Amino acid sequence: TAEDLFPAEHDFGGKCVLLAEDNDLNVEIAKHVLEKVNLTVDVAGNGKEACDLFAASPEGHYSAILMDVRMPVMNGIEATERIRRMERGDRKIPVIAMSANAFEDDVRNALNVGMNAYTIKPIDVPQLYATLHRFIK
Repeated sequence: TAEDLFPAEHDFGGKCVLLAEDNDLNVEIAKHVLEKVNLTVDVAGNGKEACDLFAASPEGHYSAILMDVRMPVMNGIEATERIRRMERGDRKIPVIAMSANAFEDDVRNALNVGMNAYTIKPIDVPQLYATLHRFIK
């Protein structure tokens, strides 16, 4: 049943996350998975948009950023570097990489620029919930 897949401990109480993802199908799937556990989701289509949305939001508005690594305009690595340099009290927000590539170099690069965790696409739902739980709860 759905209750088995989405246990009650994964209720994030309406907290807001920023999803940076350029693929419409991936956005649809991720939004569905995130909204199921009571997260509010704002979507950015590329890294620059993610930076702009984050910069325009009140401090503390977002609880985490789910950042696709490969996007047009500005990739997730560059966007994370820019967010980490912003003059904001919440610039150390948890940034969770989402990528189809799990090569050691990709993971190392993501963590070196200040991403907090690395998740693989397609989304492993229990892993994603556990990762979010680690940083948001």
